Amino acid sequence: PNYDYRTKIVKDGLVYDFTKGSSYEDIKALYTTKSDVYVAGYAQINGFYKATLWKNGVATTLSDEKGVISMNAICLINNDCYVGGYTTIFDNSTPNPVKIGNNVTIWKNGIPTYLINDNDLGSVAKVCDLKAVGNDVFALVQVKGKLSIWKNGSFYQDIAPKAGYNYTNTMYITTN
Repeated sequence: PNYDYRTKIVKDGLVYDFTKGSSYEDIKALYTTKSDVYVAGYAQINGFYKATLWKNGVATTLSDEKGVISMNAICLINNDCYVGGYTTIFDNSTPNPVKIGNNVTIWKNGIPTYLINDNDLGSVAKVCDLKAVGNDVFALVQVKGKLSIWKNGSFYQDIAPKAGYNYTNTMYITTN
């Protein structure tokens, strides 16, 4: 109860409290336009981590899942907001739900799309990064130590098709 969980943002050399510090909130990605600041992460609500998107400081919860939710990346294209990360999969057949894996998830304007269901509790399954180029949205996706590129709704290319320790959080997309 004596912890201070405030998250800070620095703008023009000034430090601002982004969160109030009364509960645990974590920022994973930030995206700005000329007039808006978008922040993606998660907030602890009633003891559970919930995917949260802040626009100009106003929070919107994007999940009602009980368990770990992580939003790792954000981008905007044609006034659509894309956020990527993962949500937890639970077996709800018992009174106390049991975690059985993760859904690699992209939210478009708050609506989730599950790219891959990964039922391997020992692996990492997530969207690592999102980028918009022209009218295309690209996601760097990691599942079971493999990295792939997702483009506009389907998997586009395996960039590290062999399982191993392929950890990255950033991708860069260029056009010729």
